[in-house]
Amino acid sequence: MWPDDPPRDPKGWLVTVAWRKFLDAARADTSRRHREVRVEGEPTRGPGEVVDDTLQLYFLCAHSTLPQASAVALTLRAVGGLTTRQIATAYHVPEATMAQRISRAKRRIAGLPLDQPGDLGTVLRVLYLVFNEGIAGTSTWAAEAIRLTVSSSP
Repeated sequence: MWPDDPPRDPKGWLVTVAWRKFLDAARADTSRRHREVRVEGEPTRGPGEVVDDTLQLYFLCAHSTLPQASAVALTLRAVGGLTTRQIATAYHVPEATMAQRISRAKRRIAGLPLDQPGDLGTVLRVLYLVFNEGIAGTSTWAAEAIRLTVSSSP
C-alpha cells in the first residue's frame, strides 16, 4: 500500500527501509549487550537486612495522647487489619460507635510527632486481642501475635 504518490524507485525505497531497520536492530542489540556487560561487572549486592516494623507501628498507634481504648481500637484497625465490625464485636459496642472512636483517634494524633513510642501495656493488649481473634478461627493472626509478643518482651 503506497501513499497517494509512490516513490520513484519502489525497489530502492524498500531496500533503504530494510537497511535502516537492520541498522536499528543491530544498534539496539549492541547497546543491550553493552548494558548487560556493565551490569555483570557491577559488584553484587548482598542481601539487605529485612526490617520488620510491624511492632514499631503498634507502638506508634498506642500514642500517649490517646486513651487506651482508642489506641487499641486504632491499632487493631490500622495495623492489625481487623475490620471495624470485628473490633466492635470484640468490645461489644455498635459498629458505628467503634467507627467514631477510631476516627476521633486518627484526628487526635494527626499532625503530632510520632517520635515517642506508646505504652507497652496498650501494645500487649492489642496483641492479646489479635491473638484471641486468631484463636477464634476468624483469622490467622494467632501466630503473628505470638511472634510480636515474644519480640516485645524484655
